[in-house]
Order: sequence, then structure tokens, then C-alpha cells
Amino acid sequence: MIIHVALLTLGWNILTFLLFLPLLELATGTEQDVSGFAPIQGDFRLLLLMLALSWTLAAVGEEFAFRGYVQTRMRELLPGRWGLATAIIFSSLLFGLVHTEQGIVGVIVTTVDGVFFSLLRYQFRTLWAAVTSHGVSNTMGLIVFFLFGPVQAPW
Repeated sequence: MIIHVALLTLGWNILTFLLFLPLLELATGTEQDVSGFAPIQGDFRLLLLMLALSWTLAAVGEEFAFRGYVQTRMRELLPGRWGLATAIIFSSLLFGLVHTEQGIVGVIVTTVDGVFFSLLRYQFRTLWAAVTSHGVSNTMGLIVFFLFGPVQAPW
């Protein structure tokens, strides 16, 4: 499962970066604000610290909160397909709103990432699929920031 989820996440991140992110930036006239990650560029110790925090607080913490707790409670209240769809959309929107420091583009991208993480949770029938995807996605981003600094959509 880990390799499968990691490969799906790689594909998702490439699709997001090459297609979804540029279209959102074009539509909103703004860019995703990732300037908060600029200090990671070239700082190996900070990269390691951020990776540790990313896997514990973000991947495990956020997934247990949004895909685990919020979705599970909503599914208990709203059974059936519409309940599942509502739980995924609501928890993903909350997840996106936690990332307002990235601007409107970042909120939308993160919300859509939340939907992706949710689909993985239900496809693989385990919350650990979402945790793995979230951790892999953040790891990829942090490594890019370490190597190149904050990058914007390619077009």
C-alpha cells in the first residue's frame, strides 16, 4: 500500500503543479503564498526539523483530525452516499481553511488535496493511506523548497 499510495501521490502532485495550480492562479489573479517555506532553502537542519514536524503534526495530526475524527463523526450523523460526499467535502474544506496563510489559491489547492486524501482513505480502507499520502506530499514539497526555494506554477 505504501508504494502504491506514494506513486499515486507523486502523480497527483505533478498534476496539481502542472495543471491545477496554474489554472487557479490564472482564474484568481493571485499566486499560492509559499513564502513561509523560503528559510528551508539550503538549510539541511531546518529541512530535517520540518520533515519531522510534517510527518507528526501535519500528516498524522491533521489526517487523524480531518479524515479521521471529522469524517467519522459526520458519517455517523449522515449515512449513505450523500453523507459520505458531504463528510468528504466538509472535512476537506475545513482542512483547506486551516491553510489560509497560503492565500486563496493555497486554500483551494489544500481543500482539493483533502478530497484526494479522503478518496485514498476509502479506496484503501485505512486512514493510514491518507497519512502516507499527506506525508509523502509534504516531503516532496519540502525537498523542492530545500533545493530550489519557493517555486510558483510553471505557466
